[in-house]
Amino acid sequence: MASSDLPANDKKEINNKEPIQLFVDIEQIFNRYIPCLWKVIKWLFNLEKSMWAFLASYVFLLILFFLPIFLAIWIYFPLLGYRHGESIAQERLQYYETSLCGDKNAYWNECVSVPTQHLNNYQINSVEIHGRIILKHDNLLGIVTKNGAVTMTIPHTLYHRTIKNNIL
Repeated sequence: MASSDLPANDKKEINNKEPIQLFVDIEQIFNRYIPCLWKVIKWLFNLEKSMWAFLASYVFLLILFFLPIFLAIWIYFPLLGYRHGESIAQERLQYYETSLCGDKNAYWNECVSVPTQHLNNYQINSVEIHGRIILKHDNLLGIVTKNGAVTMTIPHTLYHRTIKNNIL
């Protein structure tokens, strides 16, 4: 049946149907479910847009003051820590150059001797490395010797016998 075959009243009904609403009207929802709250919110936002100005000014102040502080902390604090650690490490290395195994007046010798038989793939002149341990991480050792720093893996069995210094 074609639309021309329909009576005039039926044609009106087909053409006057309301379109489908895809978007929800927030004002309609608030008016229906929370009418008192919607009136308060509408009054606050319509009152010379004072709430928007208030929010905008505080967001601007937060950006103006706290963003530079945050960036300064993010950038300069690690740099300060790096410089401080560098100065401490230099002082400690200078101390190890003058007294590798501790002070002469110390009761115990602070150096260790680590065997190197487990390092078969490397050509090492000495059977033991004698120095002071400055780093231990997992199975790695960092040892300062008279010839410089050495990093090596820990042998499966490592024994250390504490030696008493000869105090005069």
